[in-house]
Amino acid sequence: MGEKIEKSGLNFAYHNFGYDFNLYDRKMGLEWIIEETNPDWVKLQVDFYWVMRANKIMPKALINLAQGRFKLWHIKDMDKITKDYTELGYGSIDYSKVLPNPSISGLEYYYLEQGGNYKINSMDSAKKSISFFKNISRHLKKGSLEELTLTTNGSQLKKFAKPLVDLGIKRINISLDTLNPEKFKKITRWGRLEQVLEGIQEAKKSGLSIKINKVALKKTNQDELNDFVKWCGDEGFDLTFIEVMPMGDFGADDRLDQYWSLQDLRKDLEKIWTLNDISLTTGGPARYCEILETGQKVGFITPLTHNFCESCNRVRMTCTGQLFMCLGQEEDADLRSALRENINDDTLLRKRIMQAIDRKPKGHDFDYSRQKISGQMSRYMSHTGG
Repeated sequence: MGEKIEKSGLNFAYHNFGYDFNLYDRKMGLEWIIEETNPDWVKLQVDFYWVMRANKIMPKALINLAQGRFKLWHIKDMDKITKDYTELGYGSIDYSKVLPNPSISGLEYYYLEQGGNYKINSMDSAKKSISFFKNISRHLKKGSLEELTLTTNGSQLKKFAKPLVDLGIKRINISLDTLNPEKFKKITRWGRLEQVLEGIQEAKKSGLSIKINKVALKKTNQDELNDFVKWCGDEGFDLTFIEVMPMGDFGADDRLDQYWSLQDLRKDLEKIWTLNDISLTTGGPARYCEILETGQKVGFITPLTHNFCESCNRVRMTCTGQLFMCLGQEEDADLRSALRENINDDTLLRKRIMQAIDRKPKGHDFDYSRQKISGQMSRYMSHTGG
C-alpha cells in the first residue's frame, strides 16, 4: 500500500490505536510495523490519546523507536472518568510533560481533535473572534465606524494576520515586554517568544501597521531598553511604554520591585536617543514623542506618575457583558442580563449603558509613592484588556 501511494504522489502514514501496543510474539504490534516496513513508503502517525490509554510506553520512548519517522502527531485529551475523547485541557493528559521533541520525531504536521465528550469547545474561540470581525467590518465599509483595532499577545498572528487585513483591520497593538526567550516564558508563564515573533513578521508582511506595547519592569526588562527601541526602529514599529499597574494577585512586594517610573525611563532613553515631543493623539492615554535617529513614534502611558483620568473617555466591556467604567475601579454594569431580558427591544440595554456612563468615576487610586501599593485590583489586566 505504501509503495503504491508513494508512487501516486501522495504520502502514507500508519495511525496507531490501542491494540498496537499489545505484545505479539514478545514485541508490540507497532514495533513489528516499524521493523517490517520500508520507512520511505510507510511514515508513522502517533495518536497520543491511544498511547496514553494503552499505558504500555510513554510518547518520548515511542518516538525513539523510529526517530525521524513520526511525521504526524494526533493530539486529543482523555476524560478522567470515562477515558473517552474529550477537549484539550479537560482531560487527564498533561501534554506539557508528555510531548516529545518534534525534531527527533521528524514532525511535519499535527492536528488537534476536539471530539467525543464535549465540555466547552475551546477551538470556537478563534472562530468566534474572526466571526466578530466579519460582522463588525461592514461598519468600516459603510463609514459609520472610523477605525477598528486589535490588541493581541501575538501568539495566533501567524494564522490570522491575513484574515484580519481582509476584514478591514489596518492597525494592531502587540503586547511584548521582552526579546529574551527565557524572560518571556517567565513573564507570560507559558509563552514561546519564537511563535510571537513569527506572528509579528506575518502581520508585517500582510501590511498591518504595528505598534508594540511594552510594560516597563524594573530589574526585569530594564537592561533591554535601548536594544528594544533599536529593534522596533529597525522593524518600523512604533512603541508605547506602560507603567506597571497593581492588577491581579502578584504580591505587593513583586509589584513594588518591578515599578519603573516612565519619567526615569525617559531620562535613560535620552542618554542615547534624541526625543522630540509631538502633539499626536490616537484616542488613548499615551503622550507621544518622536525619536530623531529612527523616525519612530514612542508613547508613554503613565497611570501612576501622571495619570490621565481627567481626559479618559474609555469604558471596557468584557466578553461576558460586564461594562467596567474604569480600569482601576471594581464597579461594573451587567449588560448581558439586559440583553437577554428582551432580545427584540434594546431600550433597557441602552438605559443601562447610559446609567453606567453617568457613574464613571473621577479616576483610579493606583499609588506606589509610600512604598506600599494603594488601589490594587483583584482582577487581572486580561479580564478587560488595557
